[in-house]
Amino acid sequence: MQRVILLVTLGTLSMLACAQYESDDYQATMLLLPEGEPDAGRTAFLSLGCASCHTVAWDPDLPAPVSATPGPQLGLDVDKIGPGGLATSIVAPSHKVAEEYRRQAGSARSPMTDYTRTMTIRQLADLVAYLQRQGLETKAKGG
Repeated sequence: MQRVILLVTLGTLSMLACAQYESDDYQATMLLLPEGEPDAGRTAFLSLGCASCHTVAWDPDLPAPVSATPGPQLGLDVDKIGPGGLATSIVAPSHKVAEEYRRQAGSARSPMTDYTRTMTIRQLADLVAYLQRQGLETKAKGG
């Protein structure tokens, strides 16, 4: 229950913080995710092709990205954005694009694939759990 309350709070704060990035493509709303399973999240990361563009800082066993325009390394700043921010970055990647990636893409839009028609809610919850748990464990170990 505490995780749900935390997720609601973080999600709400994240959405409020991101409201300035709202566009015709996105609508700010609160979303509750079911508890995710980190191991299933790693499986989803691979099956959805996330490893084609992203590395995960604490998971060196992932295949190397093959994209000509790789995305940012994931896994170290999860405590800064929380589970709501992670979920938002996955389902609405253009809500906030770092300047470095705007230049790479030549656009204000993220070059990330739109997964909204192919990813399940379960996969989203599991991806968030995978990135959240492992990233926090890495930071706790001083890595």
